[in-house]
Amino acid sequence: MVFKFKFRIWLWLKDLVICCLGFLALQPNLYASSQSMQLINDAQSFFQAGHYFKAARYAFAAGEEDSQLKPISYAWITAALVRAGLYHSASYFFIRSLQTGDTAVKRKVLTYTQDLMIRVGADLFRKSLKKQNFMLIA
Repeated sequence: MVFKFKFRIWLWLKDLVICCLGFLALQPNLYASSQSMQLINDAQSFFQAGHYFKAARYAFAAGEEDSQLKPISYAWITAALVRAGLYHSASYFFIRSLQTGDTAVKRKVLTYTQDLMIRVGADLFRKSLKKQNFMLIA
């Protein structure tokens, strides 16, 4: 009887240790997520301050650290590069933003469509916009 009680405590302690180790294994991901969100917030503040290259760099770093933030980071990179005047570079991230399928990101990015069409040309976007079921008047 005493042996069974000690054995049950041992099993309970083993389960507790496994749970604690699992929680500790998740901690770096939580830290990375908060650090990535901080990078996105910094990118937004740099964008609002007019530092578009820094905003694009910080948004790119956030997307590289956390794959869940890639859509919003692509949107901020597109916005920053358009404002900086790098339309060809912005077109790549514009297309990548549309490919993510996130509705909020598409709304943010599509505001730059006219600027990109005028400066880069519609031929570059034709194939990707057809895949996304957007209409092009050409």
